[in-house]
Amino acid sequence: MRFLIRLAAHFVFIGGLSLFLLVPRNPYEWMRSVESATSAARIQNNSQNSVTFTLLVLFAIVMTQASLMVTTSVKKEQRISFSLIVSAVLCWLLWYWY
Repeated sequence: MRFLIRLAAHFVFIGGLSLFLLVPRNPYEWMRSVESATSAARIQNNSQNSVTFTLLVLFAIVMTQASLMVTTSVKKEQRISFSLIVSAVLCWLLWYWY
């Protein structure tokens, strides 16, 4: 049972990181492929829905890995969970705030 919980937490991590890549930073980026003269950067986008959604996904990643880190007594698993948390936060920061 412990193995299945750990496996599910790692699937949440992989799925969350893939969602970071699937959700676009600019929702109007597709317009460039339709009309090359249209710049997506000129469109005012005051909606932060994609950032909010991916922040919730990041929260789910951090909580699942943190729960694994707290419940295990093996130092190697704790280090792996901590490194996955740090890598998820860094990926989110680089993708949305850089």
